[in-house]
Amino acid sequence: MSTFAMTYAQGLAAEKLIVSLLEEQRHRNIEHIRGRCSDYDIISHVRSDTRITHEVKRSSNVLKYGTIVIEVGCKRRGEREFKPSGLMTTKADVWWHVCDTPGKTCVVYCIPVPELRSICADLPAQNASWNSDHPTRVIRVPLDKISEYVYGTFPFEASSWC
Repeated sequence: MSTFAMTYAQGLAAEKLIVSLLEEQRHRNIEHIRGRCSDYDIISHVRSDTRITHEVKRSSNVLKYGTIVIEVGCKRRGEREFKPSGLMTTKADVWWHVCDTPGKTCVVYCIPVPELRSICADLPAQNASWNSDHPTRVIRVPLDKISEYVYGTFPFEASSWC
């Protein structure tokens, strides 16, 4: 399995977990949008007139480094300048971050997007070179800056969700 296919499968697993949490909260008409470059990953309704959009990200090594990594810019092949992406362009109302822990659990953060943007505004962006064809700019958010947004710890074994 390619690195992209593995990362994509891990992201889908996190999205499925969030869909199940929304169902437990009695959200209705949940639409899970699969694929790259969408404005958000999930749409749900708490009432017929209240639509909420959700962005879902998944990270490993969060506890090891004490930060979550948020993409805020990218450079496509042949471009000279970074363009806003990730947190800076999402149209989601809520940002969910599923963080793998040692063992078969995960910690889930649920942060309103405007609040996450406010937190990130005070932190420096850094270049990341995970993929030389698609360099990114990221912000490393210390866990203590988002501790009030912990939604909970859940059983999570990637193979059971993929």
